[in-house]
Amino acid sequence: MGKVIDIPKEIADDWDDIVKTFHGRLVEQRKEFKKRTGSRPFKGKEISQSEKMIQLGNMEQQDWLQVFQKHGMPKEDGRLLLPNAMLKQAKELNKVMRRGEINI
Repeated sequence: MGKVIDIPKEIADDWDDIVKTFHGRLVEQRKEFKKRTGSRPFKGKEISQSEKMIQLGNMEQQDWLQVFQKHGMPKEDGRLLLPNAMLKQAKELNKVMRRGEINI
């Protein structure tokens, strides 16, 4: 169950509308994100490497930012540590695009 919060009296009357509006915005952002990043494998089935590369290549800058924010670990000196698997996938995408095997 969620946390119990104290709602300020000034906005208590509008609280339901605020929550509905916020929820609607989140749903729309999620739909846009899924549209830009492509569909996921159905029921855990693997997709081909070329399909993965096409999906990664079609991602926009804000999509990458969300991925980095979710999976990255910022350090005090300003560096962002990312999982090795993510870095390997990005390097492979770069190689494939440079060779012209995938036109995005």
